[in-house]
Amino acid sequence: MKSSEIRKKYLKFMEERGHKIVSSASLLPENDPTTLFTGSGMQPIVPYLLGEPYPGGEKRIANSQKCFRSGDIEEVGDNRHTTFFEMLGNWSLGDYFKKEQIEWIFEFLTKELELDPKKLYVSVYRGNEKFKLPKEEGAVKLWQEQFKTVGIKVKTVDLIELRQSSVDLKGVCLVDGNKGNDDEQRGRTSSVASLCSAPPRGTTSVADNRIFFYPDSENWWSRAGEPEKMPEGEIGGPDSEIFWDFGAELKLHENSKWKNQPCHPACDCGRFMEIGNNVFMQYKKVGKKFEELANKNIDFGGGLERLTAAVLDMPDVFLTDLFELPMKKLEEISGRKYELVKGERGKGLALRRTGAVAEGRKRPNLEERDDEQNEAVKSAMRVILDHIKGATFLINDGAEPSNKDQGYFTRRLIRRAVRFGHQLGIEKNFTAEIAGSVIEIYQDYYTDLADNREMILNVMEKEENKFRKTLQKGLKIIMNYQSKDVQKNNDEHDNNQQQGRTSSVALLRSTPPRGTTSVTGKEIFDLYQTYGFPIEMSFEELEKIGMKINKDKLEKEFEEELQKHKDLSRTASAGKFKGGLAGNDKITTQLHTVTHLMLAGLRKVLGKSVTQKGSNITPERIRFDFSFDRAMTDEKKQAVEKFVNDAIQTGGRVELTEMPKQQAMDEGVVGAFWEKYPEQVKVYTITAHDGTIYSRELCGGPHIKDLSELKNKTFKIIKEKSSGAGVRRIKAVVE
Repeated sequence: MKSSEIRKKYLKFMEERGHKIVSSASLLPENDPTTLFTGSGMQPIVPYLLGEPYPGGEKRIANSQKCFRSGDIEEVGDNRHTTFFEMLGNWSLGDYFKKEQIEWIFEFLTKELELDPKKLYVSVYRGNEKFKLPKEEGAVKLWQEQFKTVGIKVKTVDLIELRQSSVDLKGVCLVDGNKGNDDEQRGRTSSVASLCSAPPRGTTSVADNRIFFYPDSENWWSRAGEPEKMPEGEIGGPDSEIFWDFGAELKLHENSKWKNQPCHPACDCGRFMEIGNNVFMQYKKVGKKFEELANKNIDFGGGLERLTAAVLDMPDVFLTDLFELPMKKLEEISGRKYELVKGERGKGLALRRTGAVAEGRKRPNLEERDDEQNEAVKSAMRVILDHIKGATFLINDGAEPSNKDQGYFTRRLIRRAVRFGHQLGIEKNFTAEIAGSVIEIYQDYYTDLADNREMILNVMEKEENKFRKTLQKGLKIIMNYQSKDVQKNNDEHDNNQQQGRTSSVALLRSTPPRGTTSVTGKEIFDLYQTYGFPIEMSFEELEKIGMKINKDKLEKEFEEELQKHKDLSRTASAGKFKGGLAGNDKITTQLHTVTHLMLAGLRKVLGKSVTQKGSNITPERIRFDFSFDRAMTDEKKQAVEKFVNDAIQTGGRVELTEMPKQQAMDEGVVGAFWEKYPEQVKVYTITAHDGTIYSRELCGGPHIKDLSELKNKTFKIIKEKSSGAGVRRIKAVVE
């Protein structure tokens, strides 16, 4: 079963159960100040989960949402992490709840996808005594009823309680009772496994353990995180995850760094993979306690890549058809093969893969190899395939490579792909070829990829050309390191002679041995950050010019600098890089409404070709990006200011109308990012009391009711400058 069939089956399954199937939102969210990208299927739905009526009054919706998580860039390289993925999701907005959701998702997995229920495990919330949040016994009962329909007896495991009983967990699998015998890493614990415990050996069978209780950190959802961190008025609730077991025979746990720790569904060893999560939004925080919501919501999300891996019973998502064509193209370009290594193939895996991999795919070599070089090749290929796919979708949604905002991450993805291509020996441009294969896989569902194919490939080629020139500059920097050391040695030698310290012992103490580099880890990191050199490439080039290096010392210094950069990147992603509204307070809402007038003014003064490219609105100012190929003259800026201020002075009304999206497009409603909106949309019209229409625009954010709220206030453009090729940026205020 191919991924496209899984997607189709899911959407049809939910449609038959009364769900409105909606389009995927853009990867570049509007009116969401919390993130640069759409990183989950839930993200575009949050306003409706918080109580805002869904356009058209829909109570059940479902879709397949494109997602991108920039925080996972450095994690890519194993067999399951990706930056880009699709999330199959369904939502109940105050309609059905736990019973229907658990029944439906169990039916979909076991009947539609024909997954073996014996290989399914679930997690549930263990409760929180401090906030009097109960243990999810109701969800447990519902899951037990479903497993009972297929003849499976189910027991529960509360890992916290069992840990407190001080049982011996070393090497125990809490699912099948298997135990490893390698004592090398005994005593270590993973972040999740440290929470777990198990029945004492010899006292209780673990063969029926199928439902696992986990604490706040694992099985509670709110925008703020755990119950303790939630502000008053915030909603949230427990969740129940579904895991697929790839089987004990693969010995994934025994061959992992967690081999001496207890193995359970949330273990990081790779034996189990989360394939779906049901969030039960049923509580609201009131003071220091929680109250049940009158209208409870359901949010389900299941990763398409992981569901496909489960259907194939293949723990490596890069061996699914979602990577088939790009993998084939990369193998052709690089001359390398994507081979399994020791620990990835167990008894029966080759048989399960027979006929499972998409037709026409040349199967990877199943011969076990445990050499580090082969693992490095596989890791590099995974990075390339993931990053080019992510960049392809980002470019398609409008994030072309740049040094700021979303474009920064597009650039970073492409350049990392080129760097890892260098490790595979690829010297010619290749990213556009891989991107073409990505488009071929997805274009039937995301039809805009085919429409934008030429643009995407041109952007990819241009960025790779630019980066390869940068790489040449980096090589020159490395040559300068050699010159610097030679000069340093000569200077120290001269100083020693002048001071009369010319004995051989003194010279050895004061001068690095010939051919040894004094380059620092920070300089190696600067090559990585500025010129795109991975540390291995820097070492290789330094050795090529005959310089001896202390790899252990440089690697340690490099990792310290990299960690600093990661910390700054996370801070930037959470703070600096924001789009949309910075809040829903009165002043920000006023400025958002004024932004509609400003866009209308820009289109009147500069022409109808002007479109919105992005915005960021805070209580202090408006920042607005729009399409225009040259600087605005003072006269043009003043004309836009006059248009906005004239509208404000009318004290006109702001009216909301809901209509089908196609109708809005046919009527000439102004809008950007149409693809992110559902089939029923909101249109805001700003009209003067004499009937003059100043603005009519598609939008989903908050607005004031009428312009009289802005009485005695004046709109003013503070700055106008370039924000990229063909894009201008305005900073404006209302005072």
